Amino acid sequence: ECLRHVPSGKAAASSAAVDAGLELEERMIRQKPRIGIMIPPGIISHSFATWIEKVLERTGDEVHMEIEILVTSHVPVYGYGKSHGYTKLIRFVTLPMSLAALDAYLWSVVSISDSGDMGLDAVMELVRQNLAHPPSADFIGRALQLVMRWHCRMSHVSAHTAMLTLTLEDVINDPSITLASVLGFVWREDWEWEGHGNHHPTQRPPPQRGWKHEAEELVRNHESGSLLQTMLDQASLVVRETTSSAGGLAFRKAIQGAFASEMKRSSGMTSWPCPSFWEGVESGSDKDNEVRALQHVAGEMVPNCSDDDPFVRCTINKDRCEVKHDAKCK
Repeated sequence: ECLRHVPSGKAAASSAAVDAGLELEERMIRQKPRIGIMIPPGIISHSFATWIEKVLERTGDEVHMEIEILVTSHVPVYGYGKSHGYTKLIRFVTLPMSLAALDAYLWSVVSISDSGDMGLDAVMELVRQNLAHPPSADFIGRALQLVMRWHCRMSHVSAHTAMLTLTLEDVINDPSITLASVLGFVWREDWEWEGHGNHHPTQRPPPQRGWKHEAEELVRNHESGSLLQTMLDQASLVVRETTSSAGGLAFRKAIQGAFASEMKRSSGMTSWPCPSFWEGVESGSDKDNEVRALQHVAGEMVPNCSDDDPFVRCTINKDRCEVKHDAKCK
């Protein structure tokens, strides 16, 4: 329920700021719709994003509509739709949270080790090696809190930006229905989003199109079906290890304690601003592999607050503090 929750000289400088804002709005009007596939760091979640991205590219050609697809684990900046630059968002949730925490750890290990030319088999072998020596219960607890903070941030965004939330369970239970919901959400009839550029597609989806038939074909399709199977294989591997670890008392206590603490700290994941990604992460030696892994995960969650991004307006100091690894943000 929490994851689906929607929470309720100076004159010249000021003129320049207004002009800059107008320039951004003009760019947004001319820009084709930008669809964000938002995923917490994880082996499973990255496979999910690759699958969805490929499906959207394929179906976009069929309906003759152009969108920009952005896959990222960085949360949108605070503000409203014109601040973060996304038109619609697809959020992936790995449940239970302990699975998401272990998945984040494995992703951090692989991404730190990846020289850029590792194939799927090499990645899976590295995952198996690290599962042979799983992280400590304390690490899993802190990683779980990072994942909860990521979802806390995403829930705030859902208050003003269209967002579809999908779980790993949704995909496993019925990938065709999952795909149909994605296609219906993205290619819906009301294409008049801000950012449509005042030009109309040459072909519109039929009214009330359900996408069920197309989704079933895409699941059977060799290319998109292979991407789906890769995600399911990876999920199976991580789920087996999580199930095995969950039998330990230390593991259960760490998960329960971290979850209860974070729910209290974030007022049920509704507080504004959400707790900093760097709380409980900044301590320890950089040479400590687990601390290093946590820092890597946190760094991939902080908002994209780059001044040179033409679509992002980073106006909230909390976001800039997150980029600077400043948990206190005074």
